[in-house]
Amino acid sequence: MPAEIIWNDETGVKGQALDRKVTYSASIFYQDYSDFQVTQQVDAGDFFTANAGSASNIGVETKLRVLLGDYFVVFANFAYIDPEIDDDSKNGDLAGNRFRLQPELTASKGVSYNQSLTYNLSLTGSVVYSYRSDIFFEPANALISGLDISEDAINLVNAPMVITNEINRWSVSVR
Repeated sequence: MPAEIIWNDETGVKGQALDRKVTYSASIFYQDYSDFQVTQQVDAGDFFTANAGSASNIGVETKLRVLLGDYFVVFANFAYIDPEIDDDSKNGDLAGNRFRLQPELTASKGVSYNQSLTYNLSLTGSVVYSYRSDIFFEPANALISGLDISEDAINLVNAPMVITNEINRWSVSVR
């Protein structure tokens, strides 16, 4: 089987503003694959590597982080990725399918808090919302042996709080 070859083109910008209270980045990329390698499974359960032909992936990623006062940080991240095996009849049954484990959209936003309570205790907490669009677990993007091998979009809210003693090296957390 021929070796998989990928050409990756990427450009972006990173920066800081307002005395480093604001940091940001943005990038765009394009990946062009030839002889894209995928792992497939037959109904009997055996796995094999197959050549899916040509594939491409275009995406955008952004990040923003803002310091608010001495204790708070607000942040947001966003990514759009369009990874797919090229929709060409030469690519066989997988033509037009999305890459496995690659969501089209991911995003998160949140706020974190960090403050010293005493000379050896600190309090850290955050509230973070995350989103991930649906994903496929197999390159076929279809049922395997009658089972749906995909996962719908997920939304997650996480709000941990941690008290840490740096000197005695212990922490207590609520998650």
